[in-house]
Amino acid sequence: MDEQGIIPTLSLQQRMRIAREHLGLTQAKMARQIGISRATYASTEQGVRQPRPEELATLAAVTGISQHWLETGEMEKGEQ
Repeated sequence: MDEQGIIPTLSLQQRMRIAREHLGLTQAKMARQIGISRATYASTEQGVRQPRPEELATLAAVTGISQHWLETGEMEKGEQ
């Protein structure tokens, strides 16, 4: 049963997809920006593999989205 007023928790893969789609990028374009293959990026978004820390750092830099949010789904103190 769903509880009203509860914000669902997003998985790392969902946060990565949201960040990519926010810029209107395909998986292939995001993969090129990060420096990995499209297949590798796709398997990461699907949860088949975990992204390396440097991939998340680059994804955060490319999208302008907090690396902390990408990793945890939580805002850091002082972020809006």
